[in-house]
Amino acid sequence: MSTLEDYFEVYLKNYTRVLSFVMFFFGIYYYITIEHIVLALSGVIFGPLTFMIPYIYKKSALRLFCANLTLVYSFAFVTTIILCTGGINSWVLTWYIVGPFFSGLLGGTRPLYFWGALVIISTLLLDYFDPTIQKLSYQITEPEILNQFKIRSLIIPILLSVFLTSLYMKLMKGWADAAEIKTKSLRNLLRLVSHDIANPLTVINGMTNLQLRKQKDLDSKEYRIWKKLSIATKTIFKILEQVRMMQALESGKKEIPLSSVKLQEIIDKGLFMFQDKLNYKNIKLVCELPDDQLSVLAEETSFSNQVINNILSNAIKFSFENETIHIRVEPREDYVYLIIRDHGIGIPKDILKNLFDENAVTSRAGVKGEEGTGFGMPLVKFFMDKYGGEIQVQSKVKTEGENDHGTQFTLKLKKAS
Repeated sequence: MSTLEDYFEVYLKNYTRVLSFVMFFFGIYYYITIEHIVLALSGVIFGPLTFMIPYIYKKSALRLFCANLTLVYSFAFVTTIILCTGGINSWVLTWYIVGPFFSGLLGGTRPLYFWGALVIISTLLLDYFDPTIQKLSYQITEPEILNQFKIRSLIIPILLSVFLTSLYMKLMKGWADAAEIKTKSLRNLLRLVSHDIANPLTVINGMTNLQLRKQKDLDSKEYRIWKKLSIATKTIFKILEQVRMMQALESGKKEIPLSSVKLQEIIDKGLFMFQDKLNYKNIKLVCELPDDQLSVLAEETSFSNQVINNILSNAIKFSFENETIHIRVEPREDYVYLIIRDHGIGIPKDILKNLFDENAVTSRAGVKGEEGTGFGMPLVKFFMDKYGGEIQVQSKVKTEGENDHGTQFTLKLKKAS
């Protein structure tokens, strides 16, 4: 299996085929052996309907809907048998167990809780309405037939549970193997791209430095342009080295080297990188740094490009024109707290709770339509953990008539000696 959707489709197809066959078979069986019209109709109707669910999924791609539809048909079929075989006293009541089990495998915790609660409520209702159920005209009362239901009710849930679990484990193994192959392929591609970018970048860097040395007037516009290109080129070189370092970190071949990093220099680099964006939206960057020699324990390139720059980029992206972004540094005993606060649109709660999850969809457009990838914040958390630091995020979404909105990142870092 290459994706979760592929895994779900195969799982759903196999499960519904078995389930629809069981329903249809029992419907025909009940009609032939005991001539029970209600049970026969239940199997003949719900069997084919269940068989069609994979086709509905293929057309609609509604995963949760199709999973719940399967459970609805199963629940209706089982409830019909329970009502015909003694209600709350029916041994078929044990079949209810499969519902929450299946919903948990396919949908996660929320469907599991929903169907678990539904099964409990249904059981309580069967108990409450038992006197009425016992008077139903289509109740089966023959002890020999009820004993057959007793045996089946013990065997079938076990067989279905074994089938579901074995199918789940087989598909998950295939999915994991495919994911591992894809991960290795991406790593190889990243190595190749990193290597190939470095070669032309070396040429650009050499030509830039050559032009920079030719400039006589250090205050001229040409000098400032070449100087900016030189700094940007060196930054890209450092990022490439960082990519290689991250590959080594993930493979366990290397530990991130921590050293003393001056906060003033890191903030100045961020200001340099985003000056054009700040000017475009007329955003002011205000920094409160009590000591320009204050240093923290980190790795300079990743702290500058992946941590600070990612946070600043988001602050600018989600801030309105003519706003102010505040950077405040607070030394406290053995730690330094770096606080970056914007007054933008804020982060919705559903995104905030998954902000550092690399598998969650957290990307959204900025106030001027700026696009993002959603990969920045997981990288921030990754490196902060490597530094032995902590990160906290507080955010309030902008609502009409409210001024106190925006996002605040608080980075706790070890103070460098």
